[in-house]
Amino acid sequence: MKHRAGGILIVLMLTAILLLLVSTTVVFTQEYTGYIYVESEPSGADVYLDEDHEGTTPIELPVSPGEHEIKCAKSGYYDYYR
Repeated sequence: MKHRAGGILIVLMLTAILLLLVSTTVVFTQEYTGYIYVESEPSGADVYLDEDHEGTTPIELPVSPGEHEIKCAKSGYYDYYR
């Protein structure tokens, strides 16, 4: 009976560790909480999010919480910052 109780304890501990790892993984993989949709007239402007080139308009970008800087640039037009 002593070995069986020890085996159950080990299974419970492994289950608890597995649940902790799974819940931690879920927290770390949810870094984006929203999206920003950027469009321009004319389209095709380069879009930068926090100085990183993300693509051209129109574009939908995933963003994390907090303040960000968006820049739109197109040859022949003034750059737009927000």
